[in-house]
Formats: sequence, structure tokens, C-alpha cells
Amino acid sequence: MEKEEIIEYLRSNPSEEKKCRDFLIESNFSFIVYSISQVTGKYVELENSEELSIGLLAFNEAITKYDSRKGASFLSFGKLVISSRVKDFIKKESSKNNTLSLDYISEKSADNSLLREENLSSDISLEIEEWETTINKFGFTLEELADESPKHIDTMIWN
Repeated sequence: MEKEEIIEYLRSNPSEEKKCRDFLIESNFSFIVYSISQVTGKYVELENSEELSIGLLAFNEAITKYDSRKGASFLSFGKLVISSRVKDFIKKESSKNNTLSLDYISEKSADNSLLREENLSSDISLEIEEWETTINKFGFTLEELADESPKHIDTMIWN
């Protein structure tokens, strides 16, 4: 039975839904792992991988949203959904881990020992000190810069 036929069967027999979903996920597990590793560019750990969890959820979503009338094969659609969800997850994680607010920087730059206590690298603290020194040469502070920075998205974009 083709995957597309299994999905059609799943939709026409709701009582068999869990069994069909489990079968599709189990029979395509290596495909799911391969699709994730293509996006991440690294080996997918089976024991403790957030990317694998995201991929499995995405494949389950693909089962739910697949429409054979739209022309794509199920695996092509599944790969698209998996890669989209994993990319979104990676972007979210990288932006969460790499952002510091100006308020946070200005509060912490006054006391460099606090920066070290919170495990920020010495390179970042030195860079912040350099910025603060440069900004002070122009006659204002980091706090004033933050207060005067553009608030509306149209004025924040530099071309």
C-alpha cells in the first residue's frame, strides 16, 4: 500500500487513525532523520534531540495536511514540512541565544564583575567597554542612546 493510500485510508477510517499514523512514522523514521540531518548538516542524536522531536511533529503535521490533489508526493510534502519546521526551530534558538538588549548591556556594563559572573565572554565585555568609550567621546551614554534610538520599524531599517 502506497503512503498516499494509507493517508486516504486514515481519513476514511478515523478509528484506525492512531495505528495508521504510527505505521507511517515508524516506516519512514529513517527518512525523517535523514531530512533533519540535511537541514542541520549534522548527525541527529536519537536519544536526546530537539530537532528529532520537531521533525517527528512536522511529519505528523504533514500526515494531517497532505492533499494528494495538489500534485506533490507525500514524501516530498513531508520533507518540505520537516525542513521548514526544523529551520524555524533553529532560527528561534539562535536568536534566543544571541541577543542582548541595550538595557541589559547598559545595566551590566557599569559593573564588569557582573558580566563575568554571568559567563559572558571577556571579548563581549571588552567590546561593550569600547562601544561605551566611543559613545562617551560623542558626549552621550549607552542609556541615552537606547532612549533616543528609533522605535518604529520603518525608521530602524538601514539600507
